[in-house]
Amino acid sequence: MKKLLVILLVTITALSLFASGAQEEAVENVAEEGKPVITEWAKENKINDGSETEAELYEKAKKEGKVVVYSSSSRMAKACESFMAEYPGIEAEVVSLKVDVIKEKVMAEHEAGVSGADLIHVTDDDGSLYLEYVMPGIMSSYYPDDIMAHFTTPKSELKGFPFQIAAVMWFYNTELNPDGVDIDSWWDLTRKEWSGKIIMNDLLTNQSYIAQFAALGLVKDQLIEEYKREFGEDIVYTCGVNDPVYELVYRLLNNDIVYTPGSDEAVTACGAAGVTENKIAWGPSSKLRNNENKGFHLGIINMKPAIGIPNYHYLYVIDNCDHPNAAKLLTRYLAGGSDGQSAGYVPFNTLGAWSLRDDIPLLDGANPITDYTFVPSDPSYIYEATPDMADFVLKIVGK
Repeated sequence: MKKLLVILLVTITALSLFASGAQEEAVENVAEEGKPVITEWAKENKINDGSETEAELYEKAKKEGKVVVYSSSSRMAKACESFMAEYPGIEAEVVSLKVDVIKEKVMAEHEAGVSGADLIHVTDDDGSLYLEYVMPGIMSSYYPDDIMAHFTTPKSELKGFPFQIAAVMWFYNTELNPDGVDIDSWWDLTRKEWSGKIIMNDLLTNQSYIAQFAALGLVKDQLIEEYKREFGEDIVYTCGVNDPVYELVYRLLNNDIVYTPGSDEAVTACGAAGVTENKIAWGPSSKLRNNENKGFHLGIINMKPAIGIPNYHYLYVIDNCDHPNAAKLLTRYLAGGSDGQSAGYVPFNTLGAWSLRDDIPLLDGANPITDYTFVPSDPSYIYEATPDMADFVLKIVGK
């Protein structure tokens, strides 16, 4: 336990401070403009120009001969295999790493002036990637014009180029509850009837889940309204803070939560074949693919006032990388290509994950992403709010 506490305290400290020196100054400077820096290198290599066609990029990429991608998903290797078959003459090297390791590696290489990856595939729950890397121009978003024409979310509302969206969601067992469960609000999770039956990843080692809690601050008013709807009275604060998010987290984490080493264990305890006891689990929506792959019985609980943060899977081009054209070509390929039919998106097209394009059809049995309400996308708010929430959570679960 002491080791876990140290890990979390180090993470909290890292989140609460900017990287210092030049990086801190860069973040402050671009924040005044409200838009990410576009470096001269990015302009010269047309990272900010989405007009190039796949054929044009392929000719340029063949001269580079290679692309290196750091990815948080094991499925990237399969996508890159088909990429190399589709575009002979370009080697695609995949380095699979956890998101935090990718961020550390990219920053270390940037500071050392070393070109490691050309492209990265990451999520950004706590907003740190956007503020510390994208805003200062350490990495850039590439928006292909023809693909963006099919996006359901305007570019002005995006904080990067997301080729896919997922979420952290609450699951129930559909076999045990064919008509659903009597839960539709975060406040339901604080009821005694669910004491000891709520399963989630150990919060001491999963900072992204704490960022999910912090993000609920963007729907505070709705949380207060939900409390009154659920309990028939104005909210009563018992946590020492007159804040509905902190009150919710306090009551939830004191409802005898069952913690697991990872999200796989959480969803397995909830929805695996043969489970006989009603439990609910918090985990990535991508775990829905276990229904098809492993015979699970997972169903999504649509929570009010919002499920949580939209978990965008971003693709970013690293500034001063060696193979920028190949990186742009791979970005297009992973996002489905010009017509939405490229094989690059196929390994990622599973239940519990959605494309932002209007020309990639839903899988059989999938609900549209519009069925779910998310908190507003505001990485600056989440970035600032997460350290205080982490400190609060530590006091509860670290006892």
